[in-house]
This record gives sequence, structure tokens and C-alpha cells, in this order.
Amino acid sequence: MLNRFVLKYFVLFIKIIVILFAVYSCTANQNNKHPKDILMSPVQIKPIVGVWIKSSSESSEHNYPDKLFFKENGLFQAIDKPESTFYIWDVGTYEFKGKTKILISCANDKIVAYGIKFSKNKQVMTITDEQKCKVQYHKSE
Repeated sequence: MLNRFVLKYFVLFIKIIVILFAVYSCTANQNNKHPKDILMSPVQIKPIVGVWIKSSSESSEHNYPDKLFFKENGLFQAIDKPESTFYIWDVGTYEFKGKTKILISCANDKIVAYGIKFSKNKQVMTITDEQKCKVQYHKSE
């Protein structure tokens, strides 16, 4: 009876070791990068890095900032914003999900998925919200 008990937990212990080894070997192949760094390739991040100025001016876009600064580390911030204006995006994080989706943390801390499209020369970015409102930005020089 005691031998079965010991054997049962020994087998469980071995299974745990095998799982831990498998997880370690998968992450070791990624040069110990943070999982976010593995999912967000530099090819996806590079076009968005920099300062963007809103180039469209429809009434449905008044809650989006006129100027945005995206950093390589997944952070962004609205710049040159008036104190009395509420923007959906003020300061937060962004993360690409494939080539046509971006997750952006909003002023209310909700993370929202948007459609994103870049022009061929990567100088114009169009972001589409849940209501199909399109906000267009051009890259600042």
C-alpha cells in the first residue's frame, strides 16, 4: 500500500519535471526574451514608432488626440493636448495583434482592439474603431 502511494507521487513528480523542462526549453530558444517581445516583431513595431499628427477632421474624431507619440517599448502618449479636452487615448500601452489589429489602452484603462492600416510608404496610418469611425494620422518629419 505504501509502495503504491510512493510510486504514484513519484510518477507525478517526474511529470512535473518533464513539463517544467519543456517550458524552459521553449523559452530558452527565444534567448530569454519577454513573451511580449516574442509576439511583437520589430517589423510590426517599426512603422508606428514616432510622432503622428491627425490629418482627418470628422466630427466623430473629436475624442482622438491631434498628436500621438508611439515608442518602441509599447508605450504611447498624446502630446500637445489641451487641459480641458478629454481624449480616448492619453497615455498607455499598445500591442499589435497580427498585421491589421492593434490593442490600445484607453483613458478609462480599458484595452480596446482597433483596426490599423498603413500606407505603402508607411507615412499614413488609419485606425478604425468599433463603430467603424476612421481616424487618419500622418507621420511627422
